[in-house]
Amino acid sequence: MRELEKDVSEQARKSGRTHEPTQFGIFVLHNKNKPKKGKLPEELTRERYWAAEEIGDVWVNGTIFSG
Repeated sequence: MRELEKDVSEQARKSGRTHEPTQFGIFVLHNKNKPKKGKLPEELTRERYWAAEEIGDVWVNGTIFSG
């Protein structure tokens, strides 16, 4: 997340748009219910994180997953 924020900040500076706040949102197709390697900011996960489907820690092979 920090790297993305850094890249966006640099592009905002280059384009003269530093006065505009950036808000990130995250959409995931399958949110696997398992411990994550990193931690997203609480405000982001509470307000701007959407998952189409919550699933267990299973392999999704590209076919339509149901349950």
